[in-house]
Amino acid sequence: MERDGDQKPKSILDSIVSKLMLASVGKTQSDLEPGLTVDQQISKLIEAEAQQRYAEYEKFGFDSGKGSKR
Repeated sequence: MERDGDQKPKSILDSIVSKLMLASVGKTQSDLEPGLTVDQQISKLIEAEAQQRYAEYEKFGFDSGKGSKR
């Protein structure tokens, strides 16, 4: 089983879920910043995307989101 920082060992299921979460955003375990958990890393990615979309909204208005894929 893996360890996440100084936390208790992960279960096999938790490890698989973490890897699937990373894969869903195109990352691997080696892409994580040292000291950050998977949840923290994904939170940073979501925040960065939100900031990018907000900047597009500020520049182009409501129509800027129509071309984005979801």
